[in-house]
Amino acid sequence: MRQNDLVDTNLEMAQKLDLYRLCDQKTIAIAHTLPAIHGMPILASMDIDGEGLAIATSDMRNALSGPGWGMGEVAPLVVGPYTDEIALQRMETAQLIELSSGNAQMIYMGKNAVWPLSQFGRLFWEKLEETDTLSIVQLMQHGISRMRYSDRYLLTPLSFRLLWEVVNNMPAKGGLAKNIQFEIITARVPYNTERKEFITQSYNNDSDRYAVLQDLFPKARIIVARKNDIPHARSLQITLTNGKCLTILLDQGFGAWFTKDKFAYDLFDAPAPEQARMLREKQLNIDLVVKNGMPVIIQLGK
Repeated sequence: MRQNDLVDTNLEMAQKLDLYRLCDQKTIAIAHTLPAIHGMPILASMDIDGEGLAIATSDMRNALSGPGWGMGEVAPLVVGPYTDEIALQRMETAQLIELSSGNAQMIYMGKNAVWPLSQFGRLFWEKLEETDTLSIVQLMQHGISRMRYSDRYLLTPLSFRLLWEVVNNMPAKGGLAKNIQFEIITARVPYNTERKEFITQSYNNDSDRYAVLQDLFPKARIIVARKNDIPHARSLQITLTNGKCLTILLDQGFGAWFTKDKFAYDLFDAPAPEQARMLREKQLNIDLVVKNGMPVIIQLGK
């Protein structure tokens, strides 16, 4: 990355979280200007089985801070051999969160932990409060006027229950009042998704998934849209009654959690109310796919 990009406000917090995961939570390379090969800026370099490789772009717009960084939407990215030495400065990726981030704080959720499903919501908010007490106190004191959860990959019965736990255990003044505007935005089920049998596996059609979500969240407006029309970041945005916005970025979303219990979810064809009731009542222990914990960012802004 260019040094100036670190404090560029176009580099959004969600992208910083993606970079943090991409670098395996270690270091990121900083340069005054991006190195180039044949006039093309280099975005990344790597060593795979002793072979030096680099990823470059033929269009500088792919290398600029912002939502399009490294996406290849303007011009294709190119990968090939690269062995030149690059003058770089190394920086801990955790510092990406601290730079130009206002009051944003990061927490590793569920590190080396097995949580009872019925306690997930309570433990989720307790961990956030331990990290950012002031933001959670604001939530407790002022309550909610609007809430929005965006997740392209809200696809499985287990992820539905986890979201339900978080929403229904939110320590907000007044809870989920009737006049709260609540939206859940997700992408369509991928084409040709096969019918599954476990609670950690995806629905194979949008009509059943929509009906179950609506039954679990009767106050919410459920929006199923094209994948490209939904931000990549999984986020819970809560607008408080004092006008401030609490944003929680959940790296891999609720899909990062799984259960070792081989529970066959044989209700995929059951009526939505029956599925919703079963999901609210189900008792399981859940764990994270990544044992080091899932990075979650919490930030209170205007």
